[in-house]
Amino acid sequence: MSGRRATRYANYISQSGKAGLREYPNHLATPALMQQWIEKCNSAFQKNKSKDEVCAVYAELHLALVTIHPFFDGNGRMARLVANLPVLKAGYPPIIIPKEDRKRYLETISAYQESIHNLSGLKDLSALPAFDGFCSLCAGYWADTMCLVEAAQKFQDSQAKPEVREVRDAVPRFHGKDSG
Repeated sequence: MSGRRATRYANYISQSGKAGLREYPNHLATPALMQQWIEKCNSAFQKNKSKDEVCAVYAELHLALVTIHPFFDGNGRMARLVANLPVLKAGYPPIIIPKEDRKRYLETISAYQESIHNLSGLKDLSALPAFDGFCSLCAGYWADTMCLVEAAQKFQDSQAKPEVREVRDAVPRFHGKDSG
């Protein structure tokens, strides 16, 4: 590669809805960035988190992984999967990005990545800006999931025998370890 700059470009959807190419962090920085990402992920398992904290961790892990862009393809799918690990560990149902809202999801990620100064030169995840817009978007998707789970639980409770209801009432359900 003498004389050539090591760059990585990938397709993205801009805020205006148009496809384009974005330069992601230099592939030589990927191992160090992924090590930082793994450390962030591992620290997410260290203590119990409230519902809001869990959603913020999901958003942070998700955005960081799609911004590092370590894979040729499937970065978003992988981010949606692994960012849910701390969510599930905390006792909540997963955050699911609906297929019908894929365009808005991609535009929101794109807006975040456009806000990063010198994305191609990224070497430290702590330099990434916070982005409440993505966290809010995920919280909205998650609220829909929570409503479905609660409706299913109510239905199950209505079908259960009284002695089964007593046992179920003693077990915390999809409210995380903070019970709130």
